[in-house]
Amino acid sequence: MERKIKVVLLLSFLSLFFAEVLSGSTPPLEVLTNLLSFPFLWVYYGAGVLLAREAGFGG
Repeated sequence: MERKIKVVLLLSFLSLFFAEVLSGSTPPLEVLTNLLSFPFLWVYYGAGVLLAREAGFGG
């Protein structure tokens, strides 16, 4: 897999983890076991972090 794709996937997964799990909004097991919550949360937070990255806010 290309390095750019790996970075994109890592950033999108980490944004979901930091926003939902570390803040305590969603229990870790719910994110992993609920078939509907994971894809929706991943798209919701992943799209935002990727837009910010492409806009140049990531450094």
